[in-house]
Amino acid sequence: MRLRRQNLPWLIITGAMLGLALLPGTATAGLAAALLGCGALALASSLSLKPGLLSSGRLRAALPAMPRALAGAQVSAAARAATERARRHSGSGLTPGLTLLDIGLISAQLGPDGMSMRKGGSFSGDDDGLRPYLSLQVPEHEAERSANFRFEISDQRGETRFSHEQEVWLREGKRDVLSDNQLPLGGDAELSRSGGEWELRISVDALLVGMLTFEVTPSLRQRAGELERRAARRRGQADADVPGLEELMREPRRRE
Repeated sequence: MRLRRQNLPWLIITGAMLGLALLPGTATAGLAAALLGCGALALASSLSLKPGLLSSGRLRAALPAMPRALAGAQVSAAARAATERARRHSGSGLTPGLTLLDIGLISAQLGPDGMSMRKGGSFSGDDDGLRPYLSLQVPEHEAERSANFRFEISDQRGETRFSHEQEVWLREGKRDVLSDNQLPLGGDAELSRSGGEWELRISVDALLVGMLTFEVTPSLRQRAGELERRAARRRGQADADVPGLEELMREPRRRE
């Protein structure tokens, strides 16, 4: 703290008057108390905070705005949509202070050049599997503890295709969590009949924090094989309808 220079003469005069009033026999006790109060008020009004310091009111107003600005710069569009859907569905939200920064799925596919992985919103049966993930901003008061994460994936009929739980130790700052298990897609015979809009749900300590929809389409290899099998059946039926040579020889000769 420091004194405002423009108030220094006023403080000197006030101090001198207060000193004279406090001399024995100069002023009554009531007047002395009043002068002491005026002196204290003058001193308080002449003090100022050091440059850069905020008043308590300004500090309380600034603190909530700072995390919102930080989260707004980091939160993905998928995380905002997933958080809002979860809030509408369950009427709940994240623990105060936790911020959902990102949410989605990572697909893995083994090809001639090795394993390739990608994030996205549309997958197919050509992908070997899907692995859910999310990113959280963990504040200090929510850190240094274990939390239960639950990942669920359901298809367009609402049937659960994947369910997995795991314990994760939360640390302060950004925390990326990837599911230990994955949902297999490659070779799923039912996938050719169940493509459509699927849903991912993630809960933290039994609290639904994100709901995300994504597209799943049948495998191109599966569809090509199905078309080939259908063509083979049609060819077989067509060949069966054409009479062979022996059948023609056994037929009675028509009279001319």
